[in-house]
Amino acid sequence: MGDRTEVQRLLAEQQILVDDETLRAVEEWHRAWLREWEWVRAFDLRDEDPPAPLWCWPP
Repeated sequence: MGDRTEVQRLLAEQQILVDDETLRAVEEWHRAWLREWEWVRAFDLRDEDPPAPLWCWPP
């Protein structure tokens, strides 16, 4: 299968076993979360701007 993904590494650290379908869904969610996080990081916040919501934090 090649190198383990970040999600696989994190699950293994916690000794969490999931089936292939669940793993694919979690990896898809993680990739979507990372895309959103990169968008938020690229946004130029000023001191007066409210902070972005910290949904599902940390990644």
